[in-house]
Amino acid sequence: MASGGESDGYDGLFDMKDDTQFVTLSYSTLSNSGRGGLIGSSETDTGNSFITFHHNLYSNIDSRVPLLRGGVAHIYNNSYGNVRDGDAGTHWSPNGATGNVSVKWSTATTVSRVTVVPGPAGTIGTWQLINGDTGAILRSGTGPGTITFPATPLKKITFNITGSTGTPSVAELETYAS
Repeated sequence: MASGGESDGYDGLFDMKDDTQFVTLSYSTLSNSGRGGLIGSSETDTGNSFITFHHNLYSNIDSRVPLLRGGVAHIYNNSYGNVRDGDAGTHWSPNGATGNVSVKWSTATTVSRVTVVPGPAGTIGTWQLINGDTGAILRSGTGPGTITFPATPLKKITFNITGSTGTPSVAELETYAS
């Protein structure tokens, strides 16, 4: 269990930087902190890879659950309680003009609405919202905002940016049940 925050002299509860590789954080509780975890010390620290976060509990965390600045990570089957961000300055960006970000659940969840909140960089152009279980395109369009579609049970949903101006960024990818 990792607990504490900046007032206790910590930056984040579980931080990795400078080409960290082959790390798994699993079955852990991260709580009562302003920052949960960080992968990459800057936008140019992209050598971090093969990082896995699974079956962790994030509780009473303000940000970084985790924050992936650069590298490759697999994040799944985590639980979140009283986690807040609301800061468009914390965001995900692909390495280029296109890329995708996904939400996964351990069991099928019925979803009918996704809200994409843009981050500070680039402009999201064209996109597809994909059912990760079947590969079916649930909806396609342009720009960020609220996306509605027929209620669909799925375990994974992917927001795929197929075109943009500059390097786009996504601050929040919110999913809602029907």
